Amino acid sequence: PKDDSDWSSTRTFIMKIEPPAQLDPADGAKDAGTLTMNNTRVSVTTRWKAVDGAVTYVCEVEGSSTTSPIYATEALFPILNKNQKYRWRVKAIGKDVHSAWSPWWSFTTKK
Repeated sequence: PKDDSDWSSTRTFIMKIEPPAQLDPADGAKDAGTLTMNNTRVSVTTRWKAVDGAVTYVCEVEGSSTTSPIYATEALFPILNKNQKYRWRVKAIGKDVHSAWSPWWSFTTKK
């Protein structure tokens, strides 16, 4: 008698990765960023925690261009308006999978 059975059918699955935990600027932050361009604009760096399984990240500041791909856990948005409220979010990109977006966090830039 044969002791081995046939192989089962092939199954595929996608591993899930979590959205990054945002760090900075904190939700509701005031006076965020650094003044640039003769004090007419503001530069803001967003930061988040690394995610297991992530290869790159995508970070978005509402009203500014999306930065993609990012190979670190921070992104620079160099030309934002002074004293304006923005929202930002980030997601992780892994091999053949990406996380959901993190929640929108808001901040107000320097005056």
